[in-house]
Amino acid sequence: MNISAKQLKYFLAVAKHKNFQKAADECAISQPALSMKIKELEKDLGQLIERGSKKFYLTQTGQALIDKAETIIQSFDDLKHLANKGNKINKLSIGAIPTVAPYLLPRIIKTISKKYNDIVIEPKETVTEKLISYLISGRVDLAILALPSHEPLLNEVPLFEEEFLLIRHTNDANKPVPNNKELTNMKLLLLEEGHCLRSQTLSFCKINSVPKNIMEGTTLTTLVQMVSSGIGVTLIPEIAVPFETRSTKVSVSRFNQQKPKRTIGLVWRKSNPLTQQFNEIGSLLKNLNKLN
Repeated sequence: MNISAKQLKYFLAVAKHKNFQKAADECAISQPALSMKIKELEKDLGQLIERGSKKFYLTQTGQALIDKAETIIQSFDDLKHLANKGNKINKLSIGAIPTVAPYLLPRIIKTISKKYNDIVIEPKETVTEKLISYLISGRVDLAILALPSHEPLLNEVPLFEEEFLLIRHTNDANKPVPNNKELTNMKLLLLEEGHCLRSQTLSFCKINSVPKNIMEGTTLTTLVQMVSSGIGVTLIPEIAVPFETRSTKVSVSRFNQQKPKRTIGLVWRKSNPLTQQFNEIGSLLKNLNKLN
């Protein structure tokens, strides 16, 4: 058996696109050459793909190979990373969740760039589930997200803790701050499915099933502007308040007793050979939300 990482990459491209020509384009080789490499792989592992005139199916072996192939390729990439760069970070892909990225990512990039001269940083913003997937598959090196990640393959370093604050229309500024139970009777604005802030808010309000009077938005900016228009109330993280509440007709309140909070942390693969450097970056970024 003589299987190469390149063959596995070709197979993953085919499995991803379910089309040999698109996979060949992504891998920058000809379609016949890619087909030949897949056939060579099948000689060692058995049939991976059911080839029909119009439809494309992975066999059971093909389905089982996907996760293993991704793990093997990531191990190869980590070894190459270690061999080529040693203790020096020349290039870094860093992701952040949407409720952190607009407010902290520019400062995070600036802080890391000061520490590592001539570093090339590739930022990415997406929701938690995708970020974790990108970390495990090697598409990003580091991620800033709410802890815990509940993923045993990842290292986590807490950076800071922050409260969620209540955003109401200015007409309601002098009203008592509602508790979590009272919030459920209000027109509560939430981020759409996929955002961890949504689930954290629902958890604070002890809402198991989303009632009909809860409305959704795609960004914190949308939610705050809806509140400013008198549509409802929302909760946003403390780091977002100075940015999102400027020039709006909203009031900002802290909760009195039960205070909804989250911990933001730095996350990376345990297998990454730059773990020592990433721990150093974590130390640099701690309490960054409190810096001027």
